[in-house]
Amino acid sequence: MGRFVEGDLLPILEHQNEHDRVEPTRRSEARTPQPGDSAWSGFGSV
Repeated sequence: MGRFVEGDLLPILEHQNEHDRVEPTRRSEARTPQPGDSAWSGFGSV
């Protein structure tokens, strides 16, 4: 919170564009430590 101020994002992205030549990867949803939302499946039913 309060770590970046307005105008910080563009210089960060420009720097990454100039220096980081590795293609970003997206992690699969199948390999997440998050428990999911199955615990909510019965919510609202009586």
